Amino acid sequence: GSNGPCVGCHMGADESHLFLPVKKNDSTGEILSITANRSICSSCHEGQYELTAAVLNEEDEGFEKGLEALAAALASAGFPYLGGYPYFATGTDWTRGTGDDNIGKDNMGAAFNYNLLLHDPGAYAHNRYYTKRLIFDSIDYLDNGTIDGAIDLSSYPVAAEWYQHDGNTGNDDAVTRP
Repeated sequence: GSNGPCVGCHMGADESHLFLPVKKNDSTGEILSITANRSICSSCHEGQYELTAAVLNEEDEGFEKGLEALAAALASAGFPYLGGYPYFATGTDWTRGTGDDNIGKDNMGAAFNYNLLLHDPGAYAHNRYYTKRLIFDSIDYLDNGTIDGAIDLSSYPVAAEWYQHDGNTGNDDAVTRP
């Protein structure tokens, strides 16, 4: 519409001043319903791409488990998330691991991706394909210093299933890049 894509969805509800396109359970965070103007949503999200409360809850759960897997990969590589600013330990040697001269930048990039997505609670809905790739590529890089197109998510079966919703042929032991 003429108001832009963000305003069209987020400000289209009866309670537009809340900037929330969904109604959530206050105690569990579960999405109960979509409050955005459905005619705006359905212009892009219809048929197999229809967004319902159930679909959004499933995407959110996969996203959260994907972030958990990325946090574990960061911690395993020596970059544990601190839970708040400065986010990662000061004095961290970002050049540890295997790889080329860009290893420090690449490690910091994986940490940046985690922090960015952790602070964008709607990332699973706004551009879920891009979000999945950021998480996937970060984990893939951290596991062996290269992006080789497969990661082990056997400890995170919900995240593995989240990736397979895009038609990936991987199993719980080897999820392929979306």
